[in-house]
Amino acid sequence: MASAATPTIRLLCPDFFSYKRSTTKREGLADARGGLFFDIIRILKTYKPSLFVLENVQKLSTLDKGGVLSKMHRELQSCGYSVNVWDLVASSYGVPQQRRRLFLVGHRRGINNAQKLIPPPKPVSADCWKFPTAWHLLEQKMDPVHIIPRGTRQQYCARTLSGWVICR
Repeated sequence: MASAATPTIRLLCPDFFSYKRSTTKREGLADARGGLFFDIIRILKTYKPSLFVLENVQKLSTLDKGGVLSKMHRELQSCGYSVNVWDLVASSYGVPQQRRRLFLVGHRRGINNAQKLIPPPKPVSADCWKFPTAWHLLEQKMDPVHIIPRGTRQQYCARTLSGWVICR
């Protein structure tokens, strides 16, 4: 139970371990770093924020054939939250990359008719993107002091057999 000295938290956006993408050993919540999720549960129970947003790799939904995500969903609901799960692609929202991310968005039940699920954000039209590609993020007129002369680059960098570039 939160005391009078407990700070009020309206929105919790914690960072937690992105679960292993390895196909050989996916431990999910059993991974030692998976305990961070249970720290989030403890924080939700203690501080009772109105909203939370958790973000992770899309592969989280495939761990243990969806069992890890189901367990997380149940744990979050047991803390008194309605939970939305969104599988979003960054490029649909103006980010110049094809990265799928999983969002768990929860709002405390009993607050402003919070039983209703929150709809996912609407994709942004490519016409509105400030930076349609990563190239557009780069400075078009770079100060020459930041450019390594071609001869210097060739002198100090060598490509190894494995394809890595080693610079001295």
